[in-house]
Amino acid sequence: HVRKTKHALKLDGPAFVTPRGPMRTAFGTSFEMVFPFRGFTPGWPAPTDAGFDRARMAGYIEKFAERKNYGGDTYWGGKDLQLAGQYIGMARALQHPAEGKITDYLRGALTDWFTYTPGETEHYFAAYTNWPALVGFNESYWSYQFTDNHFHYGYFTLSSGLLGAVDPAFLEGYGEMARRVGRQYANWDRTRADFPLLRTFDLWGGHSYAGGFSSPGGNNQESTSEAMQSWAGLFLLGQALPDEGMAAAGALGYAMESQATLEYWFNQHGGNFASHYP
Repeated sequence: HVRKTKHALKLDGPAFVTPRGPMRTAFGTSFEMVFPFRGFTPGWPAPTDAGFDRARMAGYIEKFAERKNYGGDTYWGGKDLQLAGQYIGMARALQHPAEGKITDYLRGALTDWFTYTPGETEHYFAAYTNWPALVGFNESYWSYQFTDNHFHYGYFTLSSGLLGAVDPAFLEGYGEMARRVGRQYANWDRTRADFPLLRTFDLWGGHSYAGGFSSPGGNNQESTSEAMQSWAGLFLLGQALPDEGMAAAGALGYAMESQATLEYWFNQHGGNFASHYP
C-alpha cells in the first residue's frame, strides 16, 4: 500500500515481523492511498515488420473459426470464450473475413451460458440465495464452494467485454447477466445485499484469494495472472456496457493486485522473506 502509492501516511508506528516481510504502521483515523492506473490495451494492431508471417496467422484464424463446441465447465469452457474474444480482435486487425464467423460462435456460446433451458446439465448459472451468490455449472476445481471464482468468471467478463465492443446488441440482451457474473466475484455496489462486497478480494492484503472455504493451511492464490485477467474483464465489460462503477472497480483491482503480485509473489524489491525461510 505504500511503496508506489501517493499517500500522507506517517509510518512512524511500531513495525511487525510477518511471513511477507515487515509490516509498518501509521496512526490516524482515516487514510487515503492513490494507486497508479494507466489503463491497458485490449488488443494489438497487426504487426508491420518483415518477420510477421501473415499467411500463417490467417491459417490460425481460419482453423479457430471452424470450432463448433466449447467446454462444459466454467474454467475450461471459460477459456474457450476468452480465446474467441481474442481471435475476434486478431481477425479484425488482419481484416480477415472469419471475424464474423468467430463473432457468431462467441455470441452463441455466451448466450447459451447466460440462459437456462430446463433439463440441461451444463452451460448455465444458478443463484444461491442463502449464500448471496451465483454459481456456474458445470463447476470445476470446487468452484461451487466459491473456490477460484474470479479465475473462472473473469473469463466470462473478459469475453463479454470483448464481444460487446464489436457487438453492442449482445449487451443489450445479456449485459445484465454478464454484470451479475462479475458481481459474483467483485461486487462493487455497497448498497446491494444480493452479493457481498468484493467477495474474492482482500482490500488490505491488496490481492485476491482463491480459496472458497479456505483450507487447513490457510487461504491461497496460485494464479496471479488469472486474478489480473478478472480485473481486466471487469474493466473492459464496464467500459462496453457502459457501467462506470464496474469499470472503476476493475481499475481499482487491476492497480492494486498488480502491485501486490510484484511485491509478494515476485518479491520485486527484495527483503520480504527472511534468509532462513526456504
